[in-house]
Amino acid sequence: MMPVKLYLPFLAFAAEFLLSRGGFPEWFVFPFEYGLLLWFVLANIKGRGSWPYWIGAGTILNFAVISANGFYMPVWPSFFADSGKSELMDALLNGDIFGYTVVDAGTRLPFLADVVGFSFYGDLIGFASIGDLLLLVGACILLYKVIRYNLLHKPTK
Repeated sequence: MMPVKLYLPFLAFAAEFLLSRGGFPEWFVFPFEYGLLLWFVLANIKGRGSWPYWIGAGTILNFAVISANGFYMPVWPSFFADSGKSELMDALLNGDIFGYTVVDAGTRLPFLADVVGFSFYGDLIGFASIGDLLLLVGACILLYKVIRYNLLHKPTK
């Protein structure tokens, strides 16, 4: 069965992209974005397999850590120790990067923060949370189902 309201996750990420650059505060942007994602999950929860549960779990975990930390996603400072990205660390410490902060002693739910770092040939290229990884699993399952459905339901000539 095809997902309904597939436009909602695209709208959620477009909203974050546009609103974060439009001067809107994090406390407005993130509830709006994650509300759209949760709406998408709830619209698809019955009869569509496991992917809504994966996406829903990732959405809830990410929103939990973000809201528990003043609507900022904490990032582990250890990512920057040997990466040569001190300017990025300085920007995080100064609050110059929308929606992100550095994990410190006051961080709530630090295990749900961006705890996984990704590097390419030794260069730090990004980081992810457990919630992001769950979202990724759900998105991959959804993509597989959509492609499979479209291949199996090609119109005949």
